Amino acid sequence: MQVLFVGLSPELLHSTQFPERLTTIRQGGNIPGSPWDAAFVRWEEGSDQAIGKTMDGIVHGLRHGARIGLVATPPAPADTALMVEALARFDRVPAVRRTRDDAVMVITESRASGQHDLVGLRRCLNQLQRHVDQVEAVAMDVKDDVASRRLLDGTSIKEKLGALGDMDRHGYVACIKTALQGKTGRDEPVDLEALRDQHGHASRSVSELVARLRHFRLQAADVFAGCADDDWLRVGPGPDGTAATVAEMVRRWAREEAAEIETLRRWV
Repeated sequence: MQVLFVGLSPELLHSTQFPERLTTIRQGGNIPGSPWDAAFVRWEEGSDQAIGKTMDGIVHGLRHGARIGLVATPPAPADTALMVEALARFDRVPAVRRTRDDAVMVITESRASGQHDLVGLRRCLNQLQRHVDQVEAVAMDVKDDVASRRLLDGTSIKEKLGALGDMDRHGYVACIKTALQGKTGRDEPVDLEALRDQHGHASRSVSELVARLRHFRLQAADVFAGCADDDWLRVGPGPDGTAATVAEMVRRWAREEAAEIETLRRWV
């Protein structure tokens, strides 16, 4: 079997454009430094038996929650039942995506097994702490009237800063605490607009909003400091309402917040 891609590439895996960019998949990439975030294997007619052996060879190098995919290049089979069945060993129902050039990708996640990427998690946690300093460096010199002005997406810099704090306290940290406590959380997305109106971000100063974010982030660090290795694999609904492990929530939070800070930089 031909392994199309093995490695660390979350920016590809989480992109909605990924199925349209199969040509960017690295051919034969056996990249050192496991646990890996993803593995994609080429599907060929009559290859369903060989697929199992190939998966046995690479699955031990995947992190818990990694993406696993089968890719059938054009002309792809119209019936993907065998491809879906080949990934049935993993405990998330595979999703089928068909590209414009008639390639097919069947993708799932390794949740029943996989390595625990504590190094990657520590990087994400450190990144979340650094984000507060980055926000302060970007926003603190912005004049109050400028920070209050509504911009292209209908929100102001103040409201953006307030939303970062809300997503910390009432979004990710609230969801992570729920998962750690084994409780049943909400299954609908966090309503940032309602929180914005409730907390009156527009009436606060930039320095107050940054200090609020820093305070929340320090409290979040206390939550993470008490996590044992197995705690990172606890599952609960994330801020978007979908189930995820605590580790996945941390990774997603760091990635989404980095994008929000980049937006702030462009606005300022």
